[in-house]
Amino acid sequence: WAFNIKPDLVVLAGDRAICLEAKLESGLASYPTSAADKKVFSERGLDRVGQLDLQRFLFTDVLKRDTTFALLSVKGDDHAGYRGLAWRPFVQRLDFDGMPKFFENWIHHLPDAGT
Repeated sequence: WAFNIKPDLVVLAGDRAICLEAKLESGLASYPTSAADKKVFSERGLDRVGQLDLQRFLFTDVLKRDTTFALLSVKGDDHAGYRGLAWRPFVQRLDFDGMPKFFENWIHHLPDAGT
C-alpha cells in the first residue's frame, strides 16, 4: 500500500515535509482494494483505511516528519486534517508564460467549486 498511498507532491526541507494530495476527477481511495485483502479485513473485523489517514501515518509515525498536509480538490474543502485548496485559484497563481496551449486550455475548463 505504501506505493499506492504516496502523496502526489512532497516537498522536504530538513525534518519538515509538505504533502500535497491532488484530486480532480477521482475520489479519495481507501484500502484494502483487492478482493482477497478485503476478505481478510472482513474476517478479522477490521475497518477500511483511508488514503489520507495512511499518508498521515506514513509521514508522522513512520518517517517522524513534522508535516503539513494539503488536499487540492475542486471545492477546496478541508478533509481529515488536510488543509483544503481549490484547483481554480491554485492554478491561477501559476505563470503561464511558455506553457503549451493545451495546458492553458485545460486550466480554463477546470470546474468551479460551485459545480
